[in-house]
Amino acid sequence: MRSHPVALAIILTLLSAVLASAQIQEANNGNEQNMLLSASELDYPPLSIVTEEGMADGFSVELLRAALGAVGRNVSFYVGPWSEIKEDLVLGKIDVLPLVGRTPEREAIYDFTVPYLTMHGAVFARAGDRSITSLESLKDKELVVMNGDNSEEYARRENLTLNLVSIPTYEEAFRQLSEGKHDAILVQDWVGKQIVKDLMLTNIEQVLTLGGFKQDFTFAVKEGDSEHLSLLNEGLSRIIADGTYDRIYLKWFGVPRYNAGSPAESTTPTFDPELVRSKGLETASMVAEYISLNEKTVKELQEDAVFNKITVQSIGETGYTLIYDPDSGEIYFHPQKSLVGTNVNAFRWTLPSFWKLINHSLGKECKESSGYYDWKEFDGTITQKYLVNICVAGKTKDNRRLQVSATSYINEDIGRKYVFLYEVKEASSFAKASIKQKAEDVSRQIEIYLRSNPTKTLADLQADTYFRDIAVQPVGKTGYTAVTDYNTLVSRFHKNPAIIDLDLSTLRSRLPGFWEIMSRTKGGREAEGFYDWQETNGSIRKKYMYVSVVPVLTADGVGLHVAATTYLDEFDEPAQDIIPKQEPDSNNVLYFGGIGIITLLVIFSLARTRSSNLDNGKLIFMLVSLTILILSLMLIQTYLITMQVREDHITQYISKQSTLLRGKVDSLHSNLDLIVVDAKVTSEDDRLNLHDEQLEYEILTPFFQRLSSYLESAYYLDQNGQVLSRVPFKESYRQTKKNYLNKPGVNESIQSKSIVISLPFATDYNTT
Repeated sequence: MRSHPVALAIILTLLSAVLASAQIQEANNGNEQNMLLSASELDYPPLSIVTEEGMADGFSVELLRAALGAVGRNVSFYVGPWSEIKEDLVLGKIDVLPLVGRTPEREAIYDFTVPYLTMHGAVFARAGDRSITSLESLKDKELVVMNGDNSEEYARRENLTLNLVSIPTYEEAFRQLSEGKHDAILVQDWVGKQIVKDLMLTNIEQVLTLGGFKQDFTFAVKEGDSEHLSLLNEGLSRIIADGTYDRIYLKWFGVPRYNAGSPAESTTPTFDPELVRSKGLETASMVAEYISLNEKTVKELQEDAVFNKITVQSIGETGYTLIYDPDSGEIYFHPQKSLVGTNVNAFRWTLPSFWKLINHSLGKECKESSGYYDWKEFDGTITQKYLVNICVAGKTKDNRRLQVSATSYINEDIGRKYVFLYEVKEASSFAKASIKQKAEDVSRQIEIYLRSNPTKTLADLQADTYFRDIAVQPVGKTGYTAVTDYNTLVSRFHKNPAIIDLDLSTLRSRLPGFWEIMSRTKGGREAEGFYDWQETNGSIRKKYMYVSVVPVLTADGVGLHVAATTYLDEFDEPAQDIIPKQEPDSNNVLYFGGIGIITLLVIFSLARTRSSNLDNGKLIFMLVSLTILILSLMLIQTYLITMQVREDHITQYISKQSTLLRGKVDSLHSNLDLIVVDAKVTSEDDRLNLHDEQLEYEILTPFFQRLSSYLESAYYLDQNGQVLSRVPFKESYRQTKKNYLNKPGVNESIQSKSIVISLPFATDYNTT
């Protein structure tokens, strides 16, 4: 059969067209799969606007495009009234909305990403209207809101007015107000200002800022759509990290984020979600290992100090882990002890977003889950957190399943305000309390010294050996106190002579964390925080510092503050070290090797004597007996080694805890009354008699003075609190210990001297 070139060409052409069409169709299908549907409201500038071409635009719209683009997805928008598009999301007609305020009313129908912006509500009225001065003054006013907006929900929730008017768009609301209709508008402050500017309404002004109406804005998906929610959170995290968020923010608001004049508080994440997850996985692994090696009930585990150390751990500066029962919902381990024994179902209505995350694991087959939620602080403030649920393999002795939740504040700057209130039994918590107390102690000592020496200038104090010893004291094993002029931020007293009289601002670039804390103290303010410190060898170590202000000036008007600081790794104890690991020991190797050699020699000897005087039965009996003996010796030795390892570990652990507890006791001691003897100064001679019991005196008790004495010195004061004289260090210690501290807590001879003792444990600390 002959081939026909023309026919063959036609067939090849048709085949190519079919293949190309298939490829195009496949590409279109791929684009459709990568495309999410969204919608934008008509006018909520600059967050959501409509271009002249009728297209969606604005800060939130562009932010959503960027977030989805960062994870390889596209998005298409249509424009419509807010009251319609929010229902479209509930019905599943669209996948995501770019601009949704998170409110209690919406928790049941939407899932929210981490907030990317926070604004405050405001009230706008016609210029010259002085009748609106507070929320109470709105009661009889005709207050306008946008239909379905968070402002409408807030107004109804707080019952702001009896005359609430709902209008489809804010642009129309402002036009009507300008024309003389209604009395006021409730709207987000920046949105209102932008509309007034765009419409050039010269007769409208902001009359109230509502601090209680703070609105977090998020991306929102339909309730239960965890796939898209996770995708959006990931994209948002990426564009925040790479600077895209800041560029979009600057474009639409005209000022950099955090700058003065910026319209919004930042609630963008400053934590690392992967750090939270890895800590949760680590904790779950250690919990599983511990319960597999120790058959204990939940109650027994709650009384187990080692297990408590494993379950409740810190994550960064503001996070922690907790343990709950996924079947019953009961919380077994939590840093806030008041929550232990609480059932998570109790939070269903008060903290619905938190309960929703936990509920995914309740009574179900365990699987890892994560998300963002709102948490209510002790003062009523709502903060945002991130949580990861991690499964624990195995069960307790009483057949309970355990689940680890690792959580952290999404904004650590906000979290630091509350984290110190948690009862996390971590070394850093003890360290921070002790460091703060040390700074306050030294500040108090300097105050008393300056009051007793009112004529001394800064130069006099720098030349005063005794004052230098007060100013620079040890903090723990590696830390110290230092004193700085809080007006100039020049170091005046320091452990390192090279830093004395150094302008600390020169450390701005080399030690930015240190300078950030110190700069906040200028003018006489207290501050605290973590920072990286560079050693002389170039290495970087983490420190914590607390700065306390001295309330008295020197004779030449210099204001001082005391900074107490130390290395945090002095107090660190990695949690994984709690479960002791048996390391090979050379003595143990020699022991077992010796047993093996002796065994071989015995077997060899028995083999040589077998033919002469032992039958098979006796030989087997001897070999079995020898084997049992050898195995017994090996088991005994293994047991002894294990016990020794555990004993050594426990000894080391108790030693570290003892150091930390001493610091805690010191902090508690700071709240006790100081020793005071009530009396009157009757003559000038009394001022010269340092041992006269008719003089008032105060004993200062600085912390960490353990090697020589717990008491630094004693001060005699007159009836007006004026310092008369100082008893030398050793003399004051001997005198107070001999005369008063031997009977703590007892009032003696009230008629003559009224001695009040409030140092019940001080005597035991001088040799600790």
